[in-house]
Amino acid sequence: AAVAGAAVVGVAERAVAVDFEEFSPKPGRTIRLEYGGKGVAGATWSAGKFLAATLAADPQLSLLARTFPDGPRPKPLRGSSVVELGAGLGLVSIEAGLEGARVVVTDGEASVLPVEERNLRANGVMGEVMRLDWADGEAADRLAARSGPLDLVIGADLVYGLDDAHFQAHQALVDCLARLTSKSGTYTLLAHTSRSAKREAAFMEALDRRFDRRVVDTTAVGVSPPSPIIKLYALRPRTPSAA
Repeated sequence: AAVAGAAVVGVAERAVAVDFEEFSPKPGRTIRLEYGGKGVAGATWSAGKFLAATLAADPQLSLLARTFPDGPRPKPLRGSSVVELGAGLGLVSIEAGLEGARVVVTDGEASVLPVEERNLRANGVMGEVMRLDWADGEAADRLAARSGPLDLVIGADLVYGLDDAHFQAHQALVDCLARLTSKSGTYTLLAHTSRSAKREAAFMEALDRRFDRRVVDTTAVGVSPPSPIIKLYALRPRTPSAA
């Protein structure tokens, strides 16, 4: 459930309105998010709320174990190392942090990073916030090295747009995911809203070349996708022989 509203804060000796939203991923827990930043990063999207609700319902990550019964057993969120890509306002990272994960919150849009920091603090989550350009392979390698071994990479609504620039970003995202996860065999959870299956086909094909991609049945923990076009994918890096 979500409740929208507004608060007034003083900035540079003048009052400005700050929109906020409250989201309850589980009974007894309310996450308060300040809006901010520019473009798509400055809002909370349905796929992000879906992923946050799934983590709240399944902090042991039993869904990953069910989805990959032949793979390494996933580590529960408590005590795990988690990186979120394209975090926006930080909702999913905040939920992971409230479940005890050590979170690194990343986004490519610099204007949203201060908002992410404030949202983490406001909800009592200790975590690191940093800008990450998916096309910067060296930055992804450095993040994997100092956060490692990573236990989980998460992201929601990372793929949208139909033009060539977005297409290039989608390819960069696949490479970034591979750099973050391939050495340690880290799992990834991606909540995805399908807006153009034809245009997204290349993205899914690129994912499938590097990862074993499976749909997660979240109804097993009592969480249903808010729309038929929203799915949760679990990814596991392919071994060289399986690629």
